[in-house]
Amino acid sequence: MKRLLAVIAGSLALSACAGVPSPTPGVASEPVSATAPALAACGDETPPPDAPVYAFFSCADLPGGADPRPVPRVAHAADPVTRLESAVIGLLGGPNEAEREAGYFSFFSEVTALALNEVSIEPDGTAVVDLGDIRGLIPNASSSAGSELLLAQLNATAFQVAEVTGVEYRIDGSCEAFWEWLQRSCEIVPRP
Repeated sequence: MKRLLAVIAGSLALSACAGVPSPTPGVASEPVSATAPALAACGDETPPPDAPVYAFFSCADLPGGADPRPVPRVAHAADPVTRLESAVIGLLGGPNEAEREAGYFSFFSEVTALALNEVSIEPDGTAVVDLGDIRGLIPNASSSAGSELLLAQLNATAFQVAEVTGVEYRIDGSCEAFWEWLQRSCEIVPRP
């Protein structure tokens, strides 16, 4: 038995040395394509490449950053809830290195990547985006300019799903906790 365990442990160690990636629970990996289109500089008026969903990030070169731009992300199914979930997961992971080099920025990053509790869309079209407690991870979002930037990115990402007529943001199930963090009262954001 000890010998069998030693063989298994050795095999696992060799797999780790060979560079075999281990999946991270709850994190969807993006497929790598050698023919992926080049990422346009942030603020460039070139339409983004077609994608099932987009995360919306701000541009360093644009004043205020409240006009976020779409960056392609992967959706894992075509239904509205899964598209919304995929888009929010893409947003919460923040811009990748190539996107940052192209001028995209966000409060969201690898630190907030796993902060989604769940999303749903009610029969009336109201989406509920329930986040984990991100307040300590991105404290600058509670300033007036910070909250505008954060909400602009969240709203653009949520409202790309045509079925969403409004969105309620929560922290650990509480609309009040989310909006108190941004120094506001609980509300459902209507589609612009």
